[in-house]
Amino acid sequence: MNHYFLLNEAIDVENYLSFKEGMLSLIIIEKKEEDEFLRHKSIWELKIIVNNMFSSNREWTQDEQALSKFIAQMTSSDDYISNSSVFDYLYPKQLNAFLGIDFSKTTIEMERQIVN
Repeated sequence: MNHYFLLNEAIDVENYLSFKEGMLSLIIIEKKEEDEFLRHKSIWELKIIVNNMFSSNREWTQDEQALSKFIAQMTSSDDYISNSSVFDYLYPKQLNAFLGIDFSKTTIEMERQIVN
């Protein structure tokens, strides 16, 4: 089984267009039945999401609906996983990687960074 954790620090970019395009790249990742995409509930509190998707009274675009559905369908993890050691401890003997848009502000190893 493969586990992929959506890392808040790697998706909380400054530009909303970059966020949307990056997240849309993650949506199209081919997910096998045995793969598990994980996220922490704190994702809904990220500034990029709150300020852009939830702040206005406008209707969501088709892309925003797809992003919201993608995030909501991920398995919610009680633990916030921010490094490979913790990830491997929680899911031993599994292939563990992180999903994100920009990992430059993280210490995640390049081979564990999934952007598309």
